[in-house]
Amino acid sequence: MSRARTVRGPLIVAIVLTVGIGMGVAGVLWMRAARPVPGPYVDALAIRDGVIAIRAEADGPNGFVERWSDGELRWRGLIPTYDGRPGAIGVRVTAGRVAIRVRRGGQPMSFDLDFARGTKLETGGELTEQSADAAFPAATGALPVGYDAPRHELVSTGGTFYKLPPEAIPPQPYHSDGGVLWIVTPDELTALSIDTLQPVMTIPPPPSPTPTR
Repeated sequence: MSRARTVRGPLIVAIVLTVGIGMGVAGVLWMRAARPVPGPYVDALAIRDGVIAIRAEADGPNGFVERWSDGELRWRGLIPTYDGRPGAIGVRVTAGRVAIRVRRGGQPMSFDLDFARGTKLETGGELTEQSADAAFPAATGALPVGYDAPRHELVSTGGTFYKLPPEAIPPQPYHSDGGVLWIVTPDELTALSIDTLQPVMTIPPPPSPTPTR
């Protein structure tokens, strides 16, 4: 009797441990699968040393905002449903903060993040439709280069042409700063030199080539 109990005890412990480990692994896999993943780029705001990029969620209603500086990702933040559109970008950079126009439960809001660290700020909050339009107005001003809309083509002051990808959104004045013009496609952002219309940077950066021996 005592021997049977001795054998049965470790067996039960082993079964419980196996089940527990299995459930733990399943939980970790579920959490990874449920974690929001950045999807396509939808718009971008040029800043002096880089760009503030807006992305949709790959498989959900939320969005992401990214700050890229000198070709490096400084931070990325999850936001509620983005409520801007090309030509009326829902992003402002003022006084050390990044304000994003979002919509939560049908309500327009300003979602504010710290410019340097990307942490959520207590400023912002709910807006009316009118105040949201006033805070995030439609783009004004002119492009630093020519744009032929029917041909979806850029032309520099020196006569250089650049054919935009079919999926690129129409260039906007806020796509330009620091001597470059950012081209927004779902897969990447490309910075063109305003003078030559030659690519000078791509986000995300292309993978480094595999070293050969």
